[in-house]
Amino acid sequence: MSVHRRIAAALISLLVLLVGSHASAESAQAELPPLQCWWRTDRAAIYVGQHLQLTLTCAAAQTDAATAIPDWDALQPELVDLAPFEVVGATRSEDVVADFRRYTQFEYTLRLTAEEFFGQDVPLPPLEIVYSIAVNGAGGTVQQGRERTYVLPPLPLKILSLVPAQANDIEDAAGYSFTAIERKRERAKMAFVIGCGLLAAGVLFTVLFLKSLLSGSRARRATLPFRVADWRLVAGARAALRRLAAVADREGWSEARVGEALTLLRVLGAIAIGKPVRQQIVPRNSAAEAGEWLMHRLSLRRSRIAISAAVTPAQLRAQARDDSGVSNEMLEDLATALAVCSDTHYGRAPIDGDPTPPIAQAIREALSASNGLFLKTLVPSRLRVLIPSYAAWGAS
Repeated sequence: MSVHRRIAAALISLLVLLVGSHASAESAQAELPPLQCWWRTDRAAIYVGQHLQLTLTCAAAQTDAATAIPDWDALQPELVDLAPFEVVGATRSEDVVADFRRYTQFEYTLRLTAEEFFGQDVPLPPLEIVYSIAVNGAGGTVQQGRERTYVLPPLPLKILSLVPAQANDIEDAAGYSFTAIERKRERAKMAFVIGCGLLAAGVLFTVLFLKSLLSGSRARRATLPFRVADWRLVAGARAALRRLAAVADREGWSEARVGEALTLLRVLGAIAIGKPVRQQIVPRNSAAEAGEWLMHRLSLRRSRIAISAAVTPAQLRAQARDDSGVSNEMLEDLATALAVCSDTHYGRAPIDGDPTPPIAQAIREALSASNGLFLKTLVPSRLRVLIPSYAAWGAS
């Protein structure tokens, strides 16, 4: 077969298909019933006075040639007649157009209050729906046809029983109405949008968290993640100084013990006048350097905190802090003890063999004078006015 004959055969086949599809569409429109209706209830058995949901759905033909026009006004709740059932309320869903049909749906709420139907089968009465057919003529004219009536068969119901005697379906499964389907669709859209927003927020927070983990510099890793409170420093320094003095009273003072006492007194003096105290995390097995006091860290990590401060007796004597809970007598006793320890530690005269060096008495006076320093650092300044004995103890 030549190429021209093949092209001609293909064109003829396509023309036959188009004509056949057009003819089938016209035949489908011609065979389409003008109006189809069906109804059902949400249950097949009710109690007297119980609300009953009735769903009425109608499919009206709507083609290019003709359109079925039902009388929907007669189906309003105040006009529809479903005796002996009483229509409590009704709602109408938005029409849906599909396949040359316009679907209309009504939802009625019914109840039966008559007592003579107790234990009987009481069907819903037949429902008549009046409609007419509008034919589209040439030139855009519309010709209204005569009125017709579509009759819905009665629906069987049982009062105070499981199912009515005429029922052939005992499954009480209520179908979803157009309104319920539309409401569920809107709810699903809202849930989808909210879910996408939460997912995007989760991804964003995950990215920010990973970025914060990966962008840490050496300086940030080397800094102390927390600082020991001043009241812990005061309590620890006073306890360590008291133990050191007790050991020195038994075994005598040495250069190492004097240097340790000097470090602890500097920490107490710096806290008393509000100077910063240096804190640095060091390994647990590291030794203390000159001027450092190693404090145990309250953590599961194998590390300690090296604490040091720089303060001189002149700085302590120059401070006047009568309004902060630290008296001048306390600062003077701390300055005296610090001066005695400095002269002893950095002096040329050895202290080994001296049974009662001046440093022992100076440290005892500094410990006695710093009793109020712990309370000053423990209690916030706004709460000190509520403690009557605070001023007396801090000045002791």
